[in-house]
Amino acid sequence: MTVTIQLLLDIYSGSSSWEENAAATRDFNHQLLKRGKFTLDAIKKRGLLWAVLSGLGHEKEPGASHFIFECTALLGTIADTPKGAKAIFQMPNGLAVQKIASLLSHKEACVQEGAIWCIAKLTSHGNRDIHDSVLQPSLGVIKTLKHLFFQSGNDSMKLKIFSAYALSNLNNGIVSSEYDAAKLPIIDRMMEFFKEVQFQFDEQGRMLEGIIHCIGNLLPGSDAPTQEDIRARLLPHVQEWLQSSNETLRKKACWLAANLVAGSMAQIEWLLSNDGCFQLLLDIASTPNWNVRKEAIRVLCNAFGCGSREQIVNLIERGSLTPLSQAISTTEADYPFKEEISQVMIGAIRVYQKHLVAGPS
Repeated sequence: MTVTIQLLLDIYSGSSSWEENAAATRDFNHQLLKRGKFTLDAIKKRGLLWAVLSGLGHEKEPGASHFIFECTALLGTIADTPKGAKAIFQMPNGLAVQKIASLLSHKEACVQEGAIWCIAKLTSHGNRDIHDSVLQPSLGVIKTLKHLFFQSGNDSMKLKIFSAYALSNLNNGIVSSEYDAAKLPIIDRMMEFFKEVQFQFDEQGRMLEGIIHCIGNLLPGSDAPTQEDIRARLLPHVQEWLQSSNETLRKKACWLAANLVAGSMAQIEWLLSNDGCFQLLLDIASTPNWNVRKEAIRVLCNAFGCGSREQIVNLIERGSLTPLSQAISTTEADYPFKEEISQVMIGAIRVYQKHLVAGPS
């Protein structure tokens, strides 16, 4: 049965069963996920956002936990787009953010997971106003997330990884000694988690993808010493991940490498000096699998865009322009990406022409 907005609202107003409310909310959410898009205006105009937010207010009702979880999951789906996240954030008096934040301390783990996931999605688009709202000291979000992430008595790996995902989104791109001090312990703990779950592919590698995503989000904005410490922790693992038989893991490893080389010339030098890792990226950038290939191409684009003259020459002489030129001719790359690649190639060729004229520096 298709659950429409009106049917969901009717169930909310007429049902006396938390399970019926939860099932209808879950089915509606699955429909949104299956479509890949939804009409935000319809959801707002019909009052569904308010109805779902009201559902979060039953946290003290016996048996309502499953329904509250499904409400947070639905809000997380809506928040997965910049416009959806903004709509939730802009609900009057900051009620939505305050309510979701309060559920981080709920006694039921499923409700905590839903609230954390919703916070992670709200803060995944780089909207500074949303970040500032979530980071209000009175809400205590960072403190609660750190507690959930580091507490040894908590056996829920999903809860820990969701907490790290939210923390990484909140820390992403922020330069401060306080955040940098928090990053290294989080990364160390994430590497421990990775070892625990690296052979658990029952969720299509989503746990592994989440771990690497968290680590990658913690890279931008760090000061030089922190970046160096992070690289030292990651270097032994990136090449291993690039060789994985799991497509999701290879793709995320390329994404992580792209973040690594986008930061500084020292990070690009790391890539160039690691022959095995560099060759793996070149090989992946030439494979037929576009889903992974495009991420490897982005690594090369970042290296060309952020590298020194000597590094750009090195990249060209080791064959890095070939997979970029091949990507431009593929039908799988969209026009903006092809344009980005073209600009990178033009800039690199100009640098190389000057190198040939001037000779080695």
